[in-house]
This record gives sequence, C-alpha cells and structure tokens, in this order.
Amino acid sequence: MNVNRIRELTDQYVSRVGPGTLITMHRIALYVRPEAAQCRAELRALLAFEELFARGGADYITVGALLGSQGTAFCLFALGAALDLWDVITPALLGLAGETADQLAGQGFILVSEVRA
Repeated sequence: MNVNRIRELTDQYVSRVGPGTLITMHRIALYVRPEAAQCRAELRALLAFEELFARGGADYITVGALLGSQGTAFCLFALGAALDLWDVITPALLGLAGETADQLAGQGFILVSEVRA
C-alpha cells in the first residue's frame, strides 16, 4: 500500500470544514472537496490489490495501523465514500445509538464495505 500517496490524497481533499460532501462516521464529520473526483481512479488503483479492502470489512483500527494514524484512516474512509468507492458502515446504519453505539465504535465498528468498481 502506498501510504504516502494515500496521505497526500487525504490531506489534499479531506477537511473538518466545508465546502464539500459531508461524510459522517459515528461522531466524526469530515468534508470531501468536490475536486476529489479527479482522484477516484487513482485511489481505486492504489487499493485494488489490498485484500483488506477487496473483501470489505476494513475497520478504522486496522487501517489506522497500516497508515500510521486512525485519523488518516477516517479521512480515507470519507474520501472513498464521497467518491462512491464504498459505503461506511457504522452502528447508526444498524439503527444503534447511545452507549451501545459508542462501545461498538470504540471497538472498531466503523468500517467500509468492499471496494466497488
């Protein structure tokens, strides 16, 4: 995985402030700039051979360990979701809220579906 290039893309296109597409992941809200559309094919290619993303279920703890930062993992999740490469799966998606949702999120239950073509 080209960690440096992934960090460059997330730094360039993902922010805590708008404008852009708002992606909410439990208690984390990030904006993906509209210009990010130009990097969709590159990001898809960067992740194409990563088993973790190909099969789905990559959680922020595991991806954070690979990238050296859980913050970068969340930015990558937001970027991919805004580019329609995957869905971000959170406790809220299952209808869970409150303490149960917080516990699940803390244990890594913020993850992505498999990468779409």
